[in-house]
Amino acid sequence: MKWIAALPLFALLACSPAADEGAAEEAAVAPVPEPAKPSVNLDATGITVPAQDGQAAVQVAFGTERGQVEDALASALGSIKERASQSECPAGVISTTVYDGIVLNFQGGNFVGWMASGGDYVPDLPRAELAEAAGGLTEVTDSTLGAEFYLGKEGDPVISFLFDSDGDTAKVSRLWAGTNCILR
Repeated sequence: MKWIAALPLFALLACSPAADEGAAEEAAVAPVPEPAKPSVNLDATGITVPAQDGQAAVQVAFGTERGQVEDALASALGSIKERASQSECPAGVISTTVYDGIVLNFQGGNFVGWMASGGDYVPDLPRAELAEAAGGLTEVTDSTLGAEFYLGKEGDPVISFLFDSDGDTAKVSRLWAGTNCILR
């Protein structure tokens, strides 16, 4: 994601004349950044890897078998850090596949939810800006978790957000969709 966004900057630098001979040599030996892993779109019904590098978009919907999910998302999410099982969840036993910054949840061998808590998955916007960009967020007034909001219509699939504090400048600390092991 970061690599793709940086392409216009690299193109601009490549078209700019060098200030002097030394600067041109320095630019010539500067390391080329490694391409970042492909970006993903987290949504209320699963995860999508957008079309990139000539590849078609890949939609991984809730309900998809675990092996298919892990295979489809391997290039986008990186290596698996851990697989575990949580038996004390209000929703029943949830098996997880943990990556850097995101956890995928499974029940009965099928993808049922995700939770993001870091990396490029958590938007770095104050709550007011996120709400404006999303067309509004709804507060969960009786939440025992803290400053909890959701995006979507009640009764439909939603994306939930937990903010690090109250107020319009609060930042997202976690977001999730689908079935998760949340103890309220």
